[in-house]
Amino acid sequence: NGKFIDGLRYRSLHLPDYSKDRDMLLGIRDSQKIVKRHKVETAVLHPIEIPNGYLEMVNSAEIPLAIENMGKQVKSGFRLEELLRIMENFPFVKFVLDVQHAYEHDPTMDYARTLFDATKNKLAHLHVSGQTKEETHALVHKADNAREIIDVLGYIISRRKVPIILEGVYSSTTEVKEEIDFLRKELE
Repeated sequence: NGKFIDGLRYRSLHLPDYSKDRDMLLGIRDSQKIVKRHKVETAVLHPIEIPNGYLEMVNSAEIPLAIENMGKQVKSGFRLEELLRIMENFPFVKFVLDVQHAYEHDPTMDYARTLFDATKNKLAHLHVSGQTKEETHALVHKADNAREIIDVLGYIISRRKVPIILEGVYSSTTEVKEEIDFLRKELE
């Protein structure tokens, strides 16, 4: 509902993954309409097998583009060199650090700190969730890796204030409130 969206302080849109089998121009036009209508600040794209021309097309549609580090389920989109190369070749591309995806590659979170240190000037926002045995995008306050997620969030936000997008799987507004309260308490 428009009232709810108007009340949000930071707006992000997750773009569909690039696919040569879809009409990408139509997807870009649709995304452009959403970005303009809702004043989206960052449109996130998974950096998986994206042709350079596609990034240019998204940029020329005035969509504020960012790429996100990927988790272990994919073969690309997580190597620091690969992510930096995209941002160097396309200076308009920002970065979104997904702390759970970083954890999947390195439970010590050194990788997450390295990603932040290398991209902090391009960092648009954080994707925040944790994991349990059953769920890879769990609520942090219920996650088995909550301590690691909280520690790296503290490291990041003590160096740069950036918006946090909660990516856990929520079943009620009560769970959202519990998550926000937990993160506020832990990050004070």
